[in-house]
Amino acid sequence: MNNRRPELMWGFSDMIIKIATKDLVPGMKVVDLDLPGQADPFLYAKEGVLRTRKEVDQVLVEGYLDAYIDTVAPESGDLEEEIEESIPPQEQAGPYKNRLPPKVALEKELPAARALFDHSVHFARDALTGLCQGNELPLEAGNAIVDAIFNSITRNYNAWLGLVKLRRRDEYTYTHCINVCVLALLLSAQLGNDESITKKVGLAGLFHDIGKVFIPEEILNKNGPLTSEEFMVMKKHPELGCQYVKRYNLPDEIVSGIRDHHEKLNGKGYPRGLMGAEISETARLISIADIYDALTSRRVYKDPMLPHQALCLMYSMCGDELDEQLFAAFIHSQGIYPVGSVVELSSGWRGVVLQINPNKPLCPQVALIRSPLGHFRMGEVVDLSAQSQVKITKVMTPVEAGVDPALVFPGCNTPPIQQYVSS
Repeated sequence: MNNRRPELMWGFSDMIIKIATKDLVPGMKVVDLDLPGQADPFLYAKEGVLRTRKEVDQVLVEGYLDAYIDTVAPESGDLEEEIEESIPPQEQAGPYKNRLPPKVALEKELPAARALFDHSVHFARDALTGLCQGNELPLEAGNAIVDAIFNSITRNYNAWLGLVKLRRRDEYTYTHCINVCVLALLLSAQLGNDESITKKVGLAGLFHDIGKVFIPEEILNKNGPLTSEEFMVMKKHPELGCQYVKRYNLPDEIVSGIRDHHEKLNGKGYPRGLMGAEISETARLISIADIYDALTSRRVYKDPMLPHQALCLMYSMCGDELDEQLFAAFIHSQGIYPVGSVVELSSGWRGVVLQINPNKPLCPQVALIRSPLGHFRMGEVVDLSAQSQVKITKVMTPVEAGVDPALVFPGCNTPPIQQYVSS
């Protein structure tokens, strides 16, 4: 089991942590995160504040063992120092090497990446709709999509990190397929896997939820959390997807990614209850990408988490549910402050993370937008890794900061008031 103390879980001022229900006390706020595959009969997930001892005792009487709560860490004057003390030391994951240094400027790659993203979402929609109508799986076209995304990522993956974070979620099912493909491709490449393996990971990510085509529409498109009975039906989608793709004689890496991306290291996942090394690396990679995108995406019934909050939560799952070394690599591939994050600097300026620095995850490049006096000015970029005076002191929602990330990533169509709410 994961034995990290709550105060060591990254040290962010807004923390969501998993605790045993026996440790609940009145005043704690329970949150329902709708994690992929997280719902189980022993997780208490009725969102709201437990106001009395009687309410806490009722949770225990009903047999729940764990709950996620939203808490506040002790005050600190330096966010960066807190994070440095909380994240896994880099040497635990071995020396990190950025295997995908940008080959072209972000502003040059972004238009091509944006067009390819839109094309990929249309492909996902047509492919899944076609399967519902009895069409064959468009494998050749899927491979072409993965090849094109991989090539774009190798030119400048920051463009894709911005698109994954900032694109609208009005077609969640389809954008989720593409986002998981992108995130898994990037993570596999940064791990040093060869191109052939990485593209198999990408194809598995693209089709990881193909089994949902065979889930009743009233469950799949329900505008709210599923009941226990409905969730039992939903849990069949990995095996249904696996059974379907067997007709195409796909490589084992792809099949395992589709079938096992909801497995957990502790054996409490599904559909097979695999443990530890029984879960393929492809499935572990896709699991990380799947959870991260689900947490940071807007749903009809759930507002998105800020990326740094999602990373905080996922870190608390490492060792118990997620692979710790793979997640450490994921942190480097995303940055502590992922591309598109709105931040406030110690200088008082507010801006948007433009590019990450994999070798220094705490020190991205930030496009300055709003001055300490509230004046808007575009064009200046500060590289936090190139100096030591200015640091990130706060991560904010676009609404809180009064900063629209789409100013830095034009065409992303994400008015901040629609994309995020204050947590």
